[in-house]
Amino acid sequence: MNEMNEALRITAAQWQQMRDQLQAALPEEACGLLAGRDARVESVYPLENAVHSPVRFVIDPGQQVAAMLDMEAQGQDLLAVYHSHPKGPPHPSGTDIHEAGYLGIVHLIWFRLGAEWDCRAFLIEDGTSRIPLEIKEDPVTSSA
Repeated sequence: MNEMNEALRITAAQWQQMRDQLQAALPEEACGLLAGRDARVESVYPLENAVHSPVRFVIDPGQQVAAMLDMEAQGQDLLAVYHSHPKGPPHPSGTDIHEAGYLGIVHLIWFRLGAEWDCRAFLIEDGTSRIPLEIKEDPVTSSA
């Protein structure tokens, strides 16, 4: 998906949706999937962390299948996996790299700076490389 380290484009509402999920899941890690087209996120899928851990995540398999089927029905591609590090580093952990199920897509790592959440994006392949994120204002729809 991101062969040239193209920026992943997310709307402000999608960004806030993920932040709200992360905050509600504390002290556990939260997780989910992002889908869309051409590096532009169109759908956020907040999913359950099946292991309910503050230091590890496993996406609930049933929810993951349902999300993937919905993406397919919408004609969208899986663009990213996201999860939080409530007390962890602002980059993929060794466990994240070892257990990465989707290589070649973006992995968003949410982390806390004091009481505030921030996020960085990475590709996990033969190591990790950072990917730019673009947070855009929500598009205004007009009727023609």
